[in-house]
Amino acid sequence: FRFVPQARLDDLMISYASEGGGVGPHFDSYDVFLLQAHGRRRWRIGRQKDLSLKDGIPLKILENFEPEQEFVLEPGDMLYLPPRWAHDGIAEGECMTYSIGFRSPSRTGLAHDLLTRLSDGPDEDGPGHPQLYRDPS
Repeated sequence: FRFVPQARLDDLMISYASEGGGVGPHFDSYDVFLLQAHGRRRWRIGRQKDLSLKDGIPLKILENFEPEQEFVLEPGDMLYLPPRWAHDGIAEGECMTYSIGFRSPSRTGLAHDLLTRLSDGPDEDGPGHPQLYRDPS
């Protein structure tokens, strides 16, 4: 994943499932790469407009999932999902899938983090010498 800045890497989740197993239709608020490591998993995906969730369960499962496409991943296959793309993966036999997530911060979030980081550092190069902005060489 060298094509994505390392600072965006958020997590790696490894999920194991037996025949018919899965989490249920949901979406993530970041870029996700689903890498099939073992067995097969059928993925139904779609640009979900209705993001309402089922009540009374601890997971954030979509109430009205409407898939647009379907893919079966086999070992070595990978599927990319942009932020907020709904997806539902069902194991076809025993399988293992790696989910690699990358943060997708808002411009406001990036600006806030940058300004916070700048304000945490020293404002001087030395006693009585303020740190000045310089153009790259």
